[in-house]
Amino acid sequence: MVVISFKVDDTGKIINVKYEGEWTIEQLMRHFTKNNTSYESIDQNIYTFKVGAKILNMDKFRTRKVKDIIQDQTLVKFVRKQNMSYSN
Repeated sequence: MVVISFKVDDTGKIINVKYEGEWTIEQLMRHFTKNNTSYESIDQNIYTFKVGAKILNMDKFRTRKVKDIIQDQTLVKFVRKQNMSYSN
């Protein structure tokens, strides 16, 4: 098993993460948002994951494997596009 170690820039806060290379990008995004935000989502209108010019939330990247898209020690930009609020 290949483990990919990389950094996620969450609005200036750098988070070091490790993910199995065989995971899909969608699995990574769901896991990251579940553990680092108050709302699990892969919706581009809420969160965006970027590696260089690639927007990982796009359909063409979601099913790709982490090891095929993200290299060790890469910086992934995580952008929160809107504040989530909930009504009871």
